[in-house]
Parts: sequence; structure tokens; C-alpha cells
Amino acid sequence: QESLDNLARRYQAVYRAYEYVCFAYSYGIAVPTALLERLDAQGSIHELPNREGAKGLVFYDEAHHDCLRPGHPRRAELASTLFQSNRPATYVLEELVKAADASVPLQRRFVAHLLRSLTVRSVEVVGEVLPRIQEQVATCVRQSSRISEITIWRAFYLGLDRSEEAEQLVDAALALEPVSSHDVNLALSLYRERGRERDALPVLERWIQSHTEWGGG
Repeated sequence: QESLDNLARRYQAVYRAYEYVCFAYSYGIAVPTALLERLDAQGSIHELPNREGAKGLVFYDEAHHDCLRPGHPRRAELASTLFQSNRPATYVLEELVKAADASVPLQRRFVAHLLRSLTVRSVEVVGEVLPRIQEQVATCVRQSSRISEITIWRAFYLGLDRSEEAEQLVDAALALEPVSSHDVNLALSLYRERGRERDALPVLERWIQSHTEWGGG
């Protein structure tokens, strides 16, 4: 609390950015740098990890260098809890989702992963904010272009117990050609779920023909 109070007094822009970063990372998800910067019209959090006040608090994610995270998941959880004593989680979630550029795959996937994680741990938060972000969610789903991306949204709708939308997303996923070995495995899994494993054979054949180096083939 003391470090957050100090941040709020001296570096207000960093304080606000840190709230978003900690909220997302409390669910294990790093925030795309470009998305965070869309929340800052003045450009005061550009290259945030190098900013005075943010050093030692915010870092570029090792797995995704164009994403930001706090130093430790436990610190993110504690900070996020303290932030929520001033601003409800629903506000933070709504602002993150509405700031995302649905035409950018990384930002779309961030929204999908965050909402899916929230349905597992805080479904009531999602239920409260969903009516206000439905348009953004629909745009992200509509622009999803990979099987792996669509299955994240499917898991989200299953978490909300909305099976009709989830089944529609299975149809959408199976209408796509795989673009990675992960996509191939997901497609096979979806065909198996529907008892249509044989229908996966042409998909597998096309993938193997063009990716003869793939060991799974």
C-alpha cells in the first residue's frame, strides 16, 4: 500500500498503467504494450518499463517482448486487490477491452485469454461487465482468424454456460484451415468431440503434404 500511495503521489500516469498491468497479470496474462498505450492519449507511458517510477515494477514479458507484466504474480494479486478498494475490477476490465484494437491479433488474443480466465475465477465480474463490452467482444470473435484463437473464445462461452455460442464457434473453427501444428491438433480434437474423426483426414492430409518436416504427421 505504501508503494502504491507513493506511486500515486509522484507518478500518476505510471500508477494508472500499473493498475491495468497488475489486474491482468493477477490472472496470469501480460498486457500488450500497444494496448496499454492506447489508454494513454498523452503518451506518458510510452516504453513504460524505462519510465521513472516504473523501473523495478513493470517489465517486458520474457515470452512476449511486446507485452508488459509486473515483477511477480503474487505482487500483482496483492496490488490488484488494493487497487480494487478504490476502483471496481469491472471498470478496469471494461477499459481494457474497449481499448483493444480488434484488428490486431495480439490484442484480440489478450482480450480472449483475459475473459476466459475471468470466467474461471470471477464469473460474476464478467457477467456484470459483459453487457457493456458485447460489441467489442463480438468484433474480436468475428475477426478471429485461427482455430487456436477461436477455441479460446469457445472456452469463454462454455465458462458462461452459453453452449449455443460455443457450438457455433466449433463450426467456425472447423471451417478454417490450420496454420500451425497446434491448430491441427485442436481441429482433430474438435472433430473427435463431434464423433466425426474421419472428417479430419483431409485436413490432416493437406497439412502433412505441405509440412513434411512435422513430426506429428
